[in-house]
Amino acid sequence: MLLNRGYLKENIYYLSAEGYVDFDGDNEDDRYDFASQESLEDVLEELMFGDKSTQFVVYLSGHGGPESFRINPYQTLTATYLRGYLDTIQDKYMETNGQMIFIYDACSSGTFLPGLARTPNRTVISSAGDHPAYYFTDKNLSFSSVFWSRVYSRFSVAQSFQAGRQMMYSFQSPLLDANGDGEYDSTADPAAIQNLFIGPAGTPASDTPTIGPTIDITPGAVTSQTPDIQVDMSADAADITVWPVTDSDGINSVWMVVTPPCFEYGAAQNQIFDIPLRLANPTEKAYKVSFDSFFINGDYRISIFAKDKKGFFCTEPLEITVTKSGGSYCGIIGDLNQDKETDLGDAIIALKVLAGITSDDMLPDDYSRLGIDIDEDYRVGMPEVLYILQFTAGLRE
Repeated sequence: MLLNRGYLKENIYYLSAEGYVDFDGDNEDDRYDFASQESLEDVLEELMFGDKSTQFVVYLSGHGGPESFRINPYQTLTATYLRGYLDTIQDKYMETNGQMIFIYDACSSGTFLPGLARTPNRTVISSAGDHPAYYFTDKNLSFSSVFWSRVYSRFSVAQSFQAGRQMMYSFQSPLLDANGDGEYDSTADPAAIQNLFIGPAGTPASDTPTIGPTIDITPGAVTSQTPDIQVDMSADAADITVWPVTDSDGINSVWMVVTPPCFEYGAAQNQIFDIPLRLANPTEKAYKVSFDSFFINGDYRISIFAKDKKGFFCTEPLEITVTKSGGSYCGIIGDLNQDKETDLGDAIIALKVLAGITSDDMLPDDYSRLGIDIDEDYRVGMPEVLYILQFTAGLRE
């Protein structure tokens, strides 16, 4: 990627806690070193002997937490440490007007923005706020995959960030600070770096897949030419067809991601469905999927994606909202009988399940995703009994 954007191999320091990796096919390990705080310090020593740079890119990807990054199984870097590290590079090893670009893809990566903020000439990008960052493995879809594919195609940093944000905003909230205030402003921050590129500026290359604009949802009797549509239905299942899906390089895959009504960032019981669409009509380039899990009342956000045979994603997903009625409810902890209250009736159900008098069959079909489980172990047990009794007695809120 960076080689394609004009970086020299000797100026790329790849640190990884994983094993051997060969990016350029020369049968040599392209790692600079094992990823550790010590190897980061070694990079600083290397920089002492080179010319000052006009651009420095730092990219971190892996496991994160609030203001922390696990660089390897044994070490964690803090936002404070990284602030000092970036400051050292900018102050000692970069030209006065050199651009520092920091991209961080991990859970809770957005908590780094305030601590790393600096003006001028520092851009800080996170793949998420203080919540999980998602990676759909079989599609290689993540904030990073979209961001770097745009960089590869010679889009600006701002355009690449916005493409990644548009693709992932249903599941996570990528953030950008380009003016040094430590906060994301959807207008001011992209505008501040509209002419910033990783590598030399250029004309964007290659086209990207287009989806729709025709969508058919059955049942619901909806056929729409509008990209963003609202569908009301009571059925548990539906067939969704979209056409045409096109790209001059050919379509590699089309899929949809369904975010259910009870979804909350970071909640263990949430489930996001990732489902492929099949080519149903080659002539019309129509793709179709059957979805049979509309169980919970509320809004299902459906995002349809496409990737071409060169590995480029669509500019933004096609969005559908399906509002379900006549199903289960979510969001009231302890409400086992779905009457929108937590009371003694729920305690009786929990005690019967615990005693083996009855089974989990009397619970809602989507119990594990309704947000009503106390300890998120997806079953009814003593924690549920205690919580419901304490709540009913006014001892818990």
